Amino acid sequence: MLSRRNLTFGFLTFPISNALASNVSLEDYKVLRGLESYKNSKIKVTGIELNIDFYGDENLPPLIVLHKLGGRIEEWRRLIPNFIKSRYVIAIDLPGHGKSRTFSPPPYIVTQEEIAAMIMSVVEHLGLSKPVSILGSSIGGCVALVCASLWPNRVDSVYTVGSAFNGSTSIANIEDQSIKAINDGYFDENDFPIDRKAEYARDVFGVYDRAVAAEMNISRRLAGNWINPLARGVSLYDYLSVLPHVENKVYLYHGTRGNYGKFHKVAHKLLPNSFMRSIVNSGAFPHEELPNELWQYLIKDLA
Repeated sequence: MLSRRNLTFGFLTFPISNALASNVSLEDYKVLRGLESYKNSKIKVTGIELNIDFYGDENLPPLIVLHKLGGRIEEWRRLIPNFIKSRYVIAIDLPGHGKSRTFSPPPYIVTQEEIAAMIMSVVEHLGLSKPVSILGSSIGGCVALVCASLWPNRVDSVYTVGSAFNGSTSIANIEDQSIKAINDGYFDENDFPIDRKAEYARDVFGVYDRAVAAEMNISRRLAGNWINPLARGVSLYDYLSVLPHVENKVYLYHGTRGNYGKFHKVAHKLLPNSFMRSIVNSGAFPHEELPNELWQYLIKDLA
């Protein structure tokens, strides 16, 4: 059972262990790996080997693409072929997610600042001289905004899809939420996710597409016990106090189903240079549910 005595921050104090294993099908990789410009690299940052896919012409403006909590690069597979027409795409699996490898157990909390620092370390490692744009779904959009707040001159524009921006909560409340998730049957006592029914995706995220709901379970299995540490970092971060100071252009995309529109409306009021887009008949993840409809906005906003 999780308890406060297990609270740990950072990546420097853990013994070496085997990386998380998975028998999830690689069928989705074939879609992206079939692109002529596809390249892959592994970059080690603070003891974590981040999996990074590259697509398109590296002379084009760079676009970093981040997935949702419990997601993976492949959730963007329907849009990356469009992105590479005008951008050099750098898609990253977050710590413990997708094909990123971890060599120690996760800390109880992985802060937003830590993940943002990892992303910008990749930017430095690649020697990207131009400011980068960052597109992220869910937690990926949250991380993108933190990057812009901490490195405003290294980030061009931010594009968030279904990201929930809230104020900070207490450690005690975070622990209570973790225990509730166990009691509700969404995680086991070792912090590993339990598959959720399609009705959960419908009721919580407004996602009616059962195939998308099933894919969420697959990617959650890959992420394993790294989901909650990243989620706790989101809960700990006070976005509402940071948003007014982000001067970069921020684009907010959300579906008309689910609750994410309300988060974006608050963020839109606080951000000094933001633009809000609604995708009709989509839930929280229009890049998976209605990618063509989302692309109609992105093709203009990326320009």
